Amino acid sequence: MRSVKASGGVPRFARSHGLPLAALLVVSTAAGCHQSDTTLLDITVQIDPQLQLDQVTIEFQGPHSMLTKTSPVALTGTPPSYPDVRWPLSIDLSSHLDATLTVRGKANNNDVVTLVADVTMSPKQSLNVMLRLSAACQGKPCTDADNQTCVDG
Repeated sequence: MRSVKASGGVPRFARSHGLPLAALLVVSTAAGCHQSDTTLLDITVQIDPQLQLDQVTIEFQGPHSMLTKTSPVALTGTPPSYPDVRWPLSIDLSSHLDATLTVRGKANNNDVVTLVADVTMSPKQSLNVMLRLSAACQGKPCTDADNQTCVDG
């Protein structure tokens, strides 16, 4: 498992817990344009072709809501690779919001690799979050206390 903090599009390897917030949260899948009074969270998941996966699940966990997107995946092309999994979300915020993204790479409905990322969003701003499911993380748990990443070993 990998823990990443993203704020303003810059990932940091630390986890933040429990900021008090008074955010009005309305989350929907972005379609076409997004209004200037919303925050766009654009999630992209890249997948290591060495992983043998058939689906990717992305969970968005805010203080008052949880959304999940599951996408089937398959290796294509030469050399074989997975297409990126994208999930753009439009979020109406009245203040800063801390949320957690959990990405699970699965095979035959079993977790193969899991990545956890904390994100901090601000009203009326766009945040692009790029996450990578790596074969180096398969079967290697990491702890937040030590700010470990399985990519670091």
